[in-house]
Amino acid sequence: MAKFCITGVKKKGQRFSPIYTNHPENYNIWRDTVWRLDSEGNKTKE
Repeated sequence: MAKFCITGVKKKGQRFSPIYTNHPENYNIWRDTVWRLDSEGNKTKE
């Protein structure tokens, strides 16, 4: 199963802490980036 990391910005312009999840489609985040993590922890943009 793939792991994902979600990074982004809150509406007031502040960055939020990265969210690590197996199901990125469950999040409704404004101005975000979804990264797929490989087995070594390297990020690739999704």
